[in-house]
Amino acid sequence: MSRLRCYVPAACAMLAIGVTGCAARSPELLASRVSVGMSGQEVVQAIGQPDSEAQADGIRCFEYDFGRAVSQTRSVYFDAHQRVVEVDSEACDLSTMQRLAAH
Repeated sequence: MSRLRCYVPAACAMLAIGVTGCAARSPELLASRVSVGMSGQEVVQAIGQPDSEAQADGIRCFEYDFGRAVSQTRSVYFDAHQRVVEVDSEACDLSTMQRLAAH
């Protein structure tokens, strides 16, 4: 019985770590942890490395894919000073980068 008591807390801790790890890569968490004005390094620290990057007209975009559905893709756009200027619920887009560069 004493061995069982040791395994239960360990199993609970492992489960908690697993659940937290999954939550760290969700569209909802990205939205709650990323805000306008953050640096690229701060974004990576908050939600991890992007799955892909794009750049055009001085605007940089990090793209995060959270699943196979297009609705699970999020993008984070940075200005010429490498600060977040927009978070979008779609993939990185050239027309969005051009619009942001024009401002």
